Amino acid sequence: MAGQQLKAYVLLISTCWMLNACSKPASEIKHEDVKTNVTLEDIGPASTTMLAGHDGGKDKSVQPNILHPQLNNQAQNTPQIAYDYDYSFFGKSDTIEQLMMVHKNTCLAAGPIQCQLISSQVTRMDDGQSGMRHLTLRASSEWIKSFQTALTSNLKRLDITITSENITSEDLSASIVDMQARLDNKLALRNQLRATLAGHSGKMSELVDLESKLSEVQSDLDSNTAQMDMLKQRVAMSKLDLIYDTKAGMGARSAMAPVNSAIESFVPNMAMAIGFIISALSVLIPIGLIIGPITWVLVKRFKLRKMKSENKRSKDA
Repeated sequence: MAGQQLKAYVLLISTCWMLNACSKPASEIKHEDVKTNVTLEDIGPASTTMLAGHDGGKDKSVQPNILHPQLNNQAQNTPQIAYDYDYSFFGKSDTIEQLMMVHKNTCLAAGPIQCQLISSQVTRMDDGQSGMRHLTLRASSEWIKSFQTALTSNLKRLDITITSENITSEDLSASIVDMQARLDNKLALRNQLRATLAGHSGKMSELVDLESKLSEVQSDLDSNTAQMDMLKQRVAMSKLDLIYDTKAGMGARSAMAPVNSAIESFVPNMAMAIGFIISALSVLIPIGLIIGPITWVLVKRFKLRKMKSENKRSKDA
C-alpha cells in the first residue's frame, strides 16, 4: 500500500514538472511575430480586399463598395465638363496695362500646374498707348476661383469696367467614356498579339503579318492615349480669354473715324481715277487712228462737192 502511494506521488510530481516545463505564463511569451491588436493598416490592402469578399487572384483598380452599392458607379457617372471663360475689360490705357500685367504675372507665379500662359498679344494705335490687348490662359478651377475673387477689387481699384462676361461649357463625358472603351479594346488586342507573337512557331510570312498588325495596333493605342490626355486636360484646365480695351483707343476711333477714312481713301481714289483715264485713252487712241483719217477724207469730199455745186449754180445764174 505504501509502495503504491509512493508511485502515485512520484507520478504526480513528474506530471507537474512536465507541465511546468512545457508551458509558460502568458506574460512570459515573447511576441516577436505575433500582434495582439491587429488593425486594417497592419493587415494591408491585399488582406483588406479579401476581408471585403474580393478574390485576391484578380487585379482590379477599383473595388466594389459592399456597404454602399449605390456609390460603385459614382466615379463613372461624374460629369466631365470643360469650361471656357471670356472676359472683356474697358478702361484707361495705363490702368488697362496694369490689369493685364497683374493677370499675367499672377498666372506665371502660380506655375504651369495651376496656370499656363497660351498667348499674349498687344495691338497699339499710332499714339503708342491706346489699342487692344489680349491674354489667353489655361488654368485650373482653383486658380480661376482665386482670379474671380480678386477681380472685383482690382477693377474697383483701377477704375475698370467689364464690358462682357461669358461662360460656356461642354460635356465631354461621352467622349471620354468612348475613348476609354477604345483604349481598353486596343490594349487587350495588343496584349493578345504579343502573346501570340511570343509563342508563334509558324511561317515567316505569318510572323511578319503579326508584327505589322502589332505595330498598327500600338500606333492606334498611342494616338488614342494622346486624345484621352487632351480630353482630360480640357476638363482639368479651363480656357480663359481676356480682352483689354482702352478709352483712348475707343475715343480716337469714334471721333476721328470719318477723317481718317477720308485721308486713307484719298490716294486710292486718285489712283483709281488716273487708272480709269489711262484705260479710256488706251481704247480711244486706236479708234481715233482708224476713224480720224476716214472722217477727214469724207469731210474733204463733202466740201469739194459743195464747192462744185455752188460754182455750177453761179455759172448758170
